[in-house]
Amino acid sequence: MVLSAVQATGAPREGEVRISLRDEGTWIGTRSRVYAVFNTLILANCAALGSASLLYIVNELASAEEGSAEIPRLAWVSLVFIPWSMCLVPLLVRSWKNPPGVELTSHGVNWNTARSWSRHSVDWAEIETVGVTVRRQKVSLICRLATGAVMEINQHGLRSDPKAVAAIVRFYLEHPEHRDALSDPEEALRQFQGTVL
Repeated sequence: MVLSAVQATGAPREGEVRISLRDEGTWIGTRSRVYAVFNTLILANCAALGSASLLYIVNELASAEEGSAEIPRLAWVSLVFIPWSMCLVPLLVRSWKNPPGVELTSHGVNWNTARSWSRHSVDWAEIETVGVTVRRQKVSLICRLATGAVMEINQHGLRSDPKAVAAIVRFYLEHPEHRDALSDPEEALRQFQGTVL
C-alpha cells in the first residue's frame, strides 16, 4: 500500500490518503475552503435566479395593462429558488465549519458526515470495528461503535481511498502507544508506514 500526504484535488487513486493538520489532530477529508466555495456558488446561483425571476415578474406586472399580464410559468416556478437559497445558508455555515471527513486525535475520532452536517466525537474505546462498505459501486469508510451506531463517510467526502483510511484508523485503534503522533500528520503516516510495512 502506498500512502501519500497531498493537498491536490480530484479523485483519489488507490492507496492515496490526503491529510492535513486541523484543530488538534490529523485531518482526512474535504478541505473546508474548497467545500464552502462550492456551496457558496450554488447558493449564489439559486439566489440570483430567484431574484431575477422576481424582478422579471414585478416588471411585467408594472408595465402591463390591467388584466393583460402574461407571465411564463417558468418565472413563477423559479421563485422557489429564493426560499431554497435561504434554506441553504445554514448548510453553507455548517459546511464551512464541519466539512465531511475524519479527524484522528490522541483522544479519539471526530466524524463529520455530509448527511448530518454535524461533528460526532467518538473515544477510541467506543470504536468496535473499522472497515469499508460498497453501495451502488461507491466505497465508504464505516465505523461500528460499541453502542451499535454506525458512522459512514463516502470516498467523495474523504477525498482519499477509504480502504487506506480504514487501515490507518484500525492501526491507531489497535496501537494506542502511537497515538501521540496524530498531532503531526506526516509523523502519523510515518508511524503507520514504519509499523505496518
